[in-house]
Amino acid sequence: NGGVGVQLFYSEDGEISSDSAQLLSDSTADFVYRSMLEVASATEDQSDILRASVRGDVKEITEYVTDDSETDMAAHSGINLAYCYLVMILSTLSMSYILALAVEEKQSKLVETFLLSVSPSQMLLGKFIAVTVFIFVGIFLTLGSFGISLLIAKSQGGIAFLTHAIESMGAMEVLKGIGVPEIILLVVSVLLAYTMIAFIAAIFGSCCSKTDDIQHASMSLVFVIMFGYMAGAMVPLFESQAANIVTSLFPLTGIFSVPVNYICGKINLPILMISLLLQVITIFFLIRAAGKVYQMMILYRGDFPKLKQLIGMLRAQSAAEKEGKTK
Repeated sequence: NGGVGVQLFYSEDGEISSDSAQLLSDSTADFVYRSMLEVASATEDQSDILRASVRGDVKEITEYVTDDSETDMAAHSGINLAYCYLVMILSTLSMSYILALAVEEKQSKLVETFLLSVSPSQMLLGKFIAVTVFIFVGIFLTLGSFGISLLIAKSQGGIAFLTHAIESMGAMEVLKGIGVPEIILLVVSVLLAYTMIAFIAAIFGSCCSKTDDIQHASMSLVFVIMFGYMAGAMVPLFESQAANIVTSLFPLTGIFSVPVNYICGKINLPILMISLLLQVITIFFLIRAAGKVYQMMILYRGDFPKLKQLIGMLRAQSAAEKEGKTK
């Protein structure tokens, strides 16, 4: 019922190349396929179903010796692409809402009234909490609707098409291996990714004084998001262990790839823990930076500042604060 799998192991130091090993594996799988057809006396339609269950798999011999298997490139790329897409959607939603809230407050001049009772950092945190609740409630409702749709589809005609699509890219074994620890890792990683992008958006949003500035800030944020998204989506295609480690450790690309890299066996537990720690540290500094920028720019009504100009303004503010403390 589970089909037939053909595995062929080769040595990197041997005379047989990966391409030759793959050709031999495909030939063996084809031979098994034809033998099964003869035994089962299958029709042409039945043979297509049978063909889908016979798969050739080539791995390095070290994986056989150490019993340390990794997910193949197709499954890794497919799962990672889906995760990257999820993070990108969350990032885009948080970006758009936070930017809009920042500009609305400045244009309506409500911010001057709020400053009488709350600090700028508290106002920024309030925006983050409000946007987070709104977005994640919508996500949970969407997931619930999707689950109900699957149940209805299963009761009416089945969801074999979805199962076949997952099996075709070899991701079924990975998904079956996901347990409670992996789910917790995915949830934590999504929250870290969302928080990091949200506070980057808060920094850009603090610099917006008018509606026209939103487009400037949005383009800058899209560039940041797409950099992490493209790295997370493209790196699995290279099948490079070094590239997987580098993208996992760099916070901006790590939020798009770390949990999938770990679940698929591309990085080990120490790399995972270091990556998550670096993301937490980055978020901590982003929160502090966002609070300072928001406090400094909350009454700013000029053009959208460039990065060099913003850094200069922050340095001037820090110097003024130090001078005030010394006096």
